[in-house]
Amino acid sequence: MSGAKNFEACVSRHYSELKMVGALKSQLSIFESNKADELLVINTSKSPGPLDVDFIQTIRESIEILSTPIMVGGGINAIDDASSLIGVGVDKVLCGTATFNHSLHTKIANLFGSQALSVSIDYSIGPEGIFVGYSERFLHNLNSFKALIGRIEGSGAGEIVLNRIDFDGTKSGLDLETLQTVLSIVSIPVVLASGAGKPEHFIAAFEAGADGVATGTFFAKMDQNPLQLRSRLFNAGVNIRI
Repeated sequence: MSGAKNFEACVSRHYSELKMVGALKSQLSIFESNKADELLVINTSKSPGPLDVDFIQTIRESIEILSTPIMVGGGINAIDDASSLIGVGVDKVLCGTATFNHSLHTKIANLFGSQALSVSIDYSIGPEGIFVGYSERFLHNLNSFKALIGRIEGSGAGEIVLNRIDFDGTKSGLDLETLQTVLSIVSIPVVLASGAGKPEHFIAAFEAGADGVATGTFFAKMDQNPLQLRSRLFNAGVNIRI
């Protein structure tokens, strides 16, 4: 019997106001049974220092019963964090941009391959400009934001995940404008997150060029599941994975 902690799956609004929706391992199994293309776990309880061994153990135990690819992020601040996750079977690690640690991104990409590295851009937009990061936010104008995007691709990232903080959990729609900006700069896949509230939001994102859409609230707090959504996307002519 495992001695690991029982980690809970949560959804958020504006990356705060966390609400538990069930045990992490059971939620992952439910999403797999409903044909999710990929599973994304963000560790919101990361403390300074190496990743919690209990968290890594929970991920290991989850992977042992899953066949769906899994990406894990949250507090990956050293090569050892990435190595620990890849070592238990994680397909991709998701690193943030709050510390602008492009050298870490390059080390991960060189060691495990670009396909194993996704970089999350957590941002919000206000009258002053674009704020990048969550706990430590940095103000950008459009040109410096574009330069940041270019540096992320240049660091070796194989994928970018766009998380708009002020859209998170609102169900009001996805940020298609910033998606277009990023797609005009990079050649790597771009996944759009934060704000999906109805199937039409997903359809619009794919029609705008997104390679994927990540969502939690849409499934956890509404009467929706990936199987239903796949049917709506297929009927709308979106080229989805069979």
